[in-house]
Amino acid sequence: LSFACSIFSFSAKLDGAQCYGALGGTVDIQLMDSTSEIPRYHLLKDSLKILLSVRDNTVLYNTIAHRSLLFPSNGTFRINNLSRNDSGDYTLETFDSNGRSSGVRTLKLFIQGKCWEIYVFPLRYSTMYCK
Repeated sequence: LSFACSIFSFSAKLDGAQCYGALGGTVDIQLMDSTSEIPRYHLLKDSLKILLSVRDNTVLYNTIAHRSLLFPSNGTFRINNLSRNDSGDYTLETFDSNGRSSGVRTLKLFIQGKCWEIYVFPLRYSTMYCK
């Protein structure tokens, strides 16, 4: 299992990872490499609210369906039009075919003001600034 966040070419496949998104922007959260091997999973926000519930690659529940997409082929959940309310702790809980919990991963998402990237050509690195 991996729980990663990919924003502006930033990626971290660690439990407890921290990710940043820009207000009004988009964030791609990689829940796992592929959802085909996981019979059921939930994505919770702040340990209480189930954002997404999936069984056998069928979305049963998505509280933000109007601004999100799930890509089962690569295990990515995309949230568009980010607001400050999207900041928080996200927990992915997976279940085996018998309905028993088979894993939990967490990620902390911070939504900041508008962001921009500055690329320093001679040194070939970029820096993200947000206000």
